[in-house]
Order: sequence, then structure tokens, then C-alpha cells
Amino acid sequence: MKRLLMILLLVAACHRVEPDSGDRFHDDYYYSDYPDHKVSLMACDDEYVVLFDTDYKEEVLDYIDKNGFTILLEPPRDLSYPNKDGFEIPEHLDELTQVFVMGQGDIDAIPHLVFSDNLYISGESGRHLYTTHRFYVKYYDEELQVDLNEDALRYAAELKITPVGISESGNSRWIQFVCTNESAGNPVELANWFCEEAGFS
Repeated sequence: MKRLLMILLLVAACHRVEPDSGDRFHDDYYYSDYPDHKVSLMACDDEYVVLFDTDYKEEVLDYIDKNGFTILLEPPRDLSYPNKDGFEIPEHLDELTQVFVMGQGDIDAIPHLVFSDNLYISGESGRHLYTTHRFYVKYYDEELQVDLNEDALRYAAELKITPVGISESGNSRWIQFVCTNESAGNPVELANWFCEEAGFS
């Protein structure tokens, strides 16, 4: 079974940087263990993850079927982000359907589209990585006595990404963010940016 790529970032010291200050976004690699293990990525030119408003599922799936796309993994997956952990979820993210597709059609012409991005192939394993619209940033580490929650949320607003929940493991906490097509980059690019440019290492 193919695995979804989830990027977990570790926290060190933070320095101020503006996301729109000319810093470059990178999506040709990701860190499985920052900074020690960088894995190269290659974007698939005709394979995509697509998220759209669930209210229009029948219309969108019909469009996909009739416009040069094939669904890679069945069935489409419905997602919801209830308001929790103090985060207010925008209405356009409330109920989404996720589908992985392959084809030569115009991906941006899919109606009611919230997010789309190329899938990737790992340069390490040669396997497809079924990336989604989500990524995680570790903002608190008890051992390091570091809490960067406010910095993470400030960057989120500037990058046009939405915090949707908090996960805890041991002495650490992560914020889960979701991207849309309005975001400054895709999840791989933004996870790398938080790691390399914003000090969430």
C-alpha cells in the first residue's frame, strides 16, 4: 500500500524572516529528518492531488471523467475540519473531497477547485508519494524550552495557509496546516521554507 507523505519538522531557534522577502521556495526535496536526511523529489507532470468542495462532488467527478483524467486511487476521500484547538476553519475548507488523478487535461479548469498539486516520486526509493494539501510544523519542544506558536501562526497568515489542528507526541506539539491554491506555495515548498528560512529546524 502506498503511503501518504507527512512532513514533520523539528524546532530549534527562530529568527525573523518575511515569507515575501525574496526567499525561494523549493519542492525538489523534503526532509525526513532535518537537517540530516534530505530526500530528493521529482514532480510527476501528469499526476495530481485534487481537492474540491464536497457539495459539488458529482459534478466534479463527472468533469474529471469527461476531460482527460483517470482517478488513480478509489474511492475519493471526504475530509472535514471541524473547529477545534481554538482554530476557526474557513467555510471553503469545511467539507472537501480529495482525489488523486492522472491525465493531460487542464487541472486548473476543474470546477469548485480548492487545491491541486503535482504528485512526486522519491529520488531515494523511486516510489510515488501521494502528497496532500497538509503539512505539520513542530512549534513546541519541552526539552529545548522552545515555544514558537505565535511565530508559526504569524507566518501562516502571511503565507495564506490555515491552521486546522494540534497534534501532540511525547514532549512536542505540532500545528497541522492546510494549503489552498491561494497559498504562497505547496505543502512541500512551505514545509521546507519553515525548516530552512524561518528557523523551525
